[in-house]
Amino acid sequence: AYAMNPEGAITGYYIDSGNVYHGFFRDSEGVITSFDAPGAGRGAQQGTYPYGINNYDVVTGYYIDSNYVAHGFVLAQ
Repeated sequence: AYAMNPEGAITGYYIDSGNVYHGFFRDSEGVITSFDAPGAGRGAQQGTYPYGINNYDVVTGYYIDSNYVAHGFVLAQ
């Protein structure tokens, strides 16, 4: 987990067995949803890195594409 809003929703990331990063969103009821930003790479050290969440459950962060270039993203739940 990396960030939590006042309503109790949480965002963060996890690393799979291939060393790829994936985002997750846990709503205030405890339901967890995994996600990957569009364009996120699927190789080692690539993927989705969520770092913020606001009161409306909008998640922000960045992703690393298949060329190891970083890009920002905004995801509305």
